[in-house]
Parts: sequence; C-alpha cells; structure tokens
Amino acid sequence: DPDYVNPQVGAGFNLAHISGNWNRVVVDFQRQFVLNYPSARLLHLHDPTLPTYTSNPDECMETLFRLGRAAKQAGCSVAAIACNASHLHTAEFEKETGLSMLNMIQSVKEKVASDFRERPARIGIVGGSQLMASDLYSFEEFNKSGSTEEPHFRTFVPSEQQQEVFVN
Repeated sequence: DPDYVNPQVGAGFNLAHISGNWNRVVVDFQRQFVLNYPSARLLHLHDPTLPTYTSNPDECMETLFRLGRAAKQAGCSVAAIACNASHLHTAEFEKETGLSMLNMIQSVKEKVASDFRERPARIGIVGGSQLMASDLYSFEEFNKSGSTEEPHFRTFVPSEQQQEVFVN
C-alpha cells in the first residue's frame, strides 16, 4: 500500500520534507536543513516518479497530497515542499492532508523586503507560465498603501518566450 507509513517510523518527527523528481533541490534542502538544524529530526518522503508541475499540475498535486497524508499518518504536523508552484495550492494541500505547509515564498518575500527596506528594488522572477500568471510573487503588501510614490518593490516577469528559454 503506497499510502501506508509505519507509525513507528515517524515517531518523534514533526517536519516532513516532501519531494519528487527535482533531485538537486532535494539534496540542497536536506543539506541546508542539516547545517541549520543539526539535531532536528526530518522525515523525508520522496517519489521520484512525481511529474513536474508544469507537465501535469493535477497529477503532481495528487502525488503531493498522497505523500502529505502519509506524513500526517506518521505523526508529522508540518510539511516543507521545495516546489514553488505547489504554493499555489497551499490551502488545498493543508485541507487534504491535515498538515501545515511551510510557506517558502512568503519567507523569501519578507527577506527581500527586509534587506531592501532602505532602497527601491527591482525583483526578477523566473518560472513556469502558471506561476508567472499568478500573484504568488506580488510584493504589493510591502509597498506603501495609498502612496502616490513609485512602488518601492516592483516585480518584472519575463515574456512567455523568455520564460520558455529559462524553464526549458
């Protein structure tokens, strides 16, 4: 049963790292986690057959939901998913799995806003067309509300042709 995780395996884990076929990201996430939290326990659930979000968003999310339910069954309460596009479905993931999802996008936006508080910033974003069409990377919340000034943070999205070059 691919959905079964022995509860004894997950004993003592609170955070699950859920991943798919993005191996370089998996290795980097684990390296960063161990460097920053050397005594913390991390349950890693990996499905190398997971399709990329851009190739099949529905199948990708169904696989992430399945892995998330397995993490919950193993005793985890929080999931880290190093996939930008999965953050478009945070609420659905949390509802389907019962886990909280770490929001890496919001964390990055807060870090950028903090580091560039004193001077305007132009932020370039590269990603798949679904991601670029969303407001996931909007920095509007960090601009002065009701101000007539030029926005402090401006996000520039490459053209669809440029995105194809970057993503593929």
